[in-house]
Amino acid sequence: MRILAVLLQSENADPVLDAVRSAAEGTHSVTLLQLYDERLANRVSSKLSQDGWLGGRTSEEVAQTLTEDTLSRTRDACHVWQQQLAKEGLDVRCVTRGGDLVNTVLRVADEEGDVGLIVVGQPHHSWLVRWFKDFNLRLLIEKSRCEVVRVTQE
Repeated sequence: MRILAVLLQSENADPVLDAVRSAAEGTHSVTLLQLYDERLANRVSSKLSQDGWLGGRTSEEVAQTLTEDTLSRTRDACHVWQQQLAKEGLDVRCVTRGGDLVNTVLRVADEEGDVGLIVVGQPHHSWLVRWFKDFNLRLLIEKSRCEVVRVTQE
């Protein structure tokens, strides 16, 4: 059985990694999925260009720079987590994908094969944002073929 750990932010991943450690008894395979919002860089750069903050750079250049920075920080963080968990005897694979929570997690779970548990780390937000995020989590639980556990990343 493989555990799929979904990290929506690089910061404060300890609660998610602790949940993976607890669930990994008898399991030696973990996939860390770093999920990022593909559209965020375009929204930020569009807003900056509308407000005149780009200083001669195109919004496409800014979006590309933001995306590259996000992916670089994500890969670096995942490499550190991979080393930490490998020291504990776990076979860890890092995957970085952009897209929406439900479809991307289900697609990666299918690609990985024998996934028996999905651990989703969720940042702590206001009650309104949590309500919308919980809707996606409930949809993931409904569509998933295995157990899904939510862990709050505060």
